[in-house]
Amino acid sequence: MSAIASHPREVLLGAQAAGLVLPVCDHYSGVEARMRKSLQLQAEFTEEFGACVFDVTLDCEDGAPVGGEADHAALVVALALLADKNARVAVRVHPVDHPAFESDIASIAGAVGHKLTHIMIPKVESVSDVERAVKALA
Repeated sequence: MSAIASHPREVLLGAQAAGLVLPVCDHYSGVEARMRKSLQLQAEFTEEFGACVFDVTLDCEDGAPVGGEADHAALVVALALLADKNARVAVRVHPVDHPAFESDIASIAGAVGHKLTHIMIPKVESVSDVERAVKALA
């Protein structure tokens, strides 16, 4: 008879779960000064505590001014490239039905996808939205 697992991490991830610790907070910033400050605080806290204690998500959806989406995406790329090597940085792009969605994906994922913990796709409402996002990322 096998023992019954007593914790979800034992059931869901087995032995791998013990080695993975994720921050419990994800801080969204879309204004340049706040994005820079968030990354600075993340680096300071990581140094102080020896581990990243919160993620930073650079926000295109609520951060980019109308008509300035491409410039904002370029700023997000620049900030992600400057982030500390131990940083946990993500990006929230525009929704799949927004005119800037595909250019967000192309410019951001294309340039700094390797540095990002994840890309957040907002306002997904259907399987076709997910398929469109996957296609853009491929």
